[in-house]
Amino acid sequence: MSGEMYKNKWAKMGIVSLGTFAIGINTGIISLANPTLTRVFDIGINQVQWVSTIFTLVVISLMLLFGRIGDQTDNYKVYNGGVLCFILGSLCCGLSSSFAVLLTGRAIQAVGAAMLMANSMAIVASAFPVEERGRALGMSGVAVGLGTMSGPSVGGLILSSFDWNAIFFVNIPFGLVAFILGIIYLRSESPPGKTKLRALDLNGSLFLAVIASSLVLSLSGGFSGSGWFILLFAASIPAFIYYEKRHSSPIWNFELLRNTRFSLGNLLTFLIYFTQTTVYFLMPFYMESILGMPIGTMGFMMIILPLTMAVVAPLSGMLSDKIGAMRMLPIAFLFMIFSFACLFFLSDSSPFWHLAVGLGLMGIGVGLCVTPNNSEVMTAAGSKYAGYAGGFVATTRNLAFCIGTAASAGGFSSLLNLFSADRDYEAAYIAALPLIIAATALFALAGIFICFRLKRVQSIESADMGIS
Repeated sequence: MSGEMYKNKWAKMGIVSLGTFAIGINTGIISLANPTLTRVFDIGINQVQWVSTIFTLVVISLMLLFGRIGDQTDNYKVYNGGVLCFILGSLCCGLSSSFAVLLTGRAIQAVGAAMLMANSMAIVASAFPVEERGRALGMSGVAVGLGTMSGPSVGGLILSSFDWNAIFFVNIPFGLVAFILGIIYLRSESPPGKTKLRALDLNGSLFLAVIASSLVLSLSGGFSGSGWFILLFAASIPAFIYYEKRHSSPIWNFELLRNTRFSLGNLLTFLIYFTQTTVYFLMPFYMESILGMPIGTMGFMMIILPLTMAVVAPLSGMLSDKIGAMRMLPIAFLFMIFSFACLFFLSDSSPFWHLAVGLGLMGIGVGLCVTPNNSEVMTAAGSKYAGYAGGFVATTRNLAFCIGTAASAGGFSSLLNLFSADRDYEAAYIAALPLIIAATALFALAGIFICFRLKRVQSIESADMGIS
């Protein structure tokens, strides 16, 4: 029976990985293209960050909804629909002729990405037995890493040879292959009994959009009246909780969130991606504005972080299956802290290897952390909430990206303006950068303490199971 249940598990993972690869390559290209977009549309850092932020806000708003739809109906069909929607959004971005149209295309991409990512982890987790889940999630995570790794180099090649619009067309071939294979091989894989779609919590998704948007707007520093956004954020949270507790099928699963292992694991997910986002968003501007790197060289430099992550992630998955995630997670956050310590000393004359070491250490830390933590979260959730848990993890990840981008853009711009009052641009830039790096490193340090808390909770639960 178990053999029948897990048949074609590697094929399923491969098909799902194609879609997540397209998401990864999209992320990698955008990170490199931001400086180019500021020139094309004559906008600043605070404005260009919305190319990434609008994407993540939509994903955050819809991820849990699509995860629940997948659990109630069919994870595979929702996944396939998401791949198609992402393709259409990429086409819209590639054909856009204004910043507004580009943001519209990014929003369409995000709807598809929410459908895709909310169900990809559930498909992989349900396709493998528990003892192989860490390895499978690790190898699935490599697809995102490889996509993100390929993005800067592909983006650099495209931007140096073609118009900027072409960077969005590269997503389409991978998406089409994933969609066709999904239709052929995944359409008959619907688990029995998952056919009835209960009442959808659309207002819950709207609440999430308001909460995330107000928080990002208050952090970005590029808009007047940020105090009002802070008030809106503070007021929306209790209203959201009040509404969710009275909904027949709430988007916010209070039962699962009372699971301490699940909640702490998601908190670690947030810290992992929040910390690396600051590096991934700010470094292209540093390389172009301060070091004067050509766009092609920038692309290869930006490969270092996702490359090391892609190499380390599957190894950490296999290792966590053998020795447990709790032995690896604190070490992973230590590597992140070492990365920030290295990047803290960047200057206007730093050699390329200095930056490369900092990016490599960050990639190792993220690669060591993501796979064991994902496996821990999905195991804590159980098969009953596989789609929802995968959607929640992806929501947390995108919220971290969104807040990390807004906070780094807003904080860095504010410091840059402050220091520019009495020094030139390069000097102001070099004065502002280490302060942002140091502030972000504190979140990585907090991750170590949360790891030990999670280990204690896991030990208590294991002891209780032994007693019973």
